[in-house]
Amino acid sequence: MWTCRACGEVFVDSETDPAIRHSGEFYFTCPNCGGNNDLVNTSPPGEVAILVQLNDV
Repeated sequence: MWTCRACGEVFVDSETDPAIRHSGEFYFTCPNCGGNNDLVNTSPPGEVAILVQLNDV
């Protein structure tokens, strides 16, 4: 589950699509307030991305 840092809304990760910034960082945009929320890829290099929020690591 992901939590919007701006409004506190909680989402199952399948409820919102992650995106990648030009710098290579992952994030999701809250459909409720439009806030951007950072995500971290915890999978090994070359594997399918497993995205979590920093406080979940």
